[in-house]
Amino acid sequence: MSTVDLSHIGKAKSGGRPPLEEPLIVVALAKAWMAEYETAGHTQKPMSIADRKYRASWTTSCDRQMYYLITSTELSEPMTVADYWRFGMGSMVHDALEKSIASLFPDAECEVAVDLRPIGLDGAATVDIIVTIDGRKIVVEVKSINGYGFKMAVTSFRSPPEGPRYSAVVQGALAALAADADELRVGYLSLENLSPSMALDYADEEGIGRFAAEWAFGRDEFEPVARHHVARVNRIFALAEDGILPTRQLHDPFAYPAGAVIEDPMRKMWVVRNAKGKATQTGTCWECDYCSFRTKCIDDKAGGATSTSQVF
Repeated sequence: MSTVDLSHIGKAKSGGRPPLEEPLIVVALAKAWMAEYETAGHTQKPMSIADRKYRASWTTSCDRQMYYLITSTELSEPMTVADYWRFGMGSMVHDALEKSIASLFPDAECEVAVDLRPIGLDGAATVDIIVTIDGRKIVVEVKSINGYGFKMAVTSFRSPPEGPRYSAVVQGALAALAADADELRVGYLSLENLSPSMALDYADEEGIGRFAAEWAFGRDEFEPVARHHVARVNRIFALAEDGILPTRQLHDPFAYPAGAVIEDPMRKMWVVRNAKGKATQTGTCWECDYCSFRTKCIDDKAGGATSTSQVF
């Protein structure tokens, strides 16, 4: 039986086949999607409660970035179609689940606006789900996540499971405390499946453990996180009122040591220094690559104040 050489279609003997430099279809599709996304108003989402100064989704690790958000600083790296696509994928997942939530929990509230002023923060949150089960009020944050992030969060791929990102826990904790909830749940829905051998071992026959995971936090766990963040944000509000630019101090105990400050945003390098100014720990901050104020931050240099300690 004769064979046909198809190497010219995919990977050739001499190497891979690069994509077209002038694609006909995918660019047009992306632009059309973006136009519809913008027309639907998804690029300009208003605050869930009018006239509040802070969004719970602004749970960035870096004080400098939070300062820019609070002061409505103009973006030096405006969002592109790629950024909106990333956010849009998450929105599509949420939209697809709303009917399922309503049928599963008829008494649940979805997309709930929560005022953060009762916990001392002039802000607002939007909660994915608030539901009462067995007399316990539960705030639920559902997050979509890329396949690699999901793998790191739930498996021992390179280290023990990392768990949900700190930003997701903080966002949920603020809403849970303000809503006087008994419990916070953070759920992950991955945009890619784990391999069957790495799947979480529940609902095996359906394969749900390949793309879904959940964590629970009691009041004793989420309240300190929320209180710490409220103090941090209010400190940055005070700096903004005084016109003092904060340093790039990082606040994510899941990822960075206490006292870590980004000293070189061009190279994404953070440093922890002792009382004598000597560097004791260093590393890189991947979030710098995605910061919409990166050029502004570099131009503004080091800054002159820190907010609160990372330890709580």
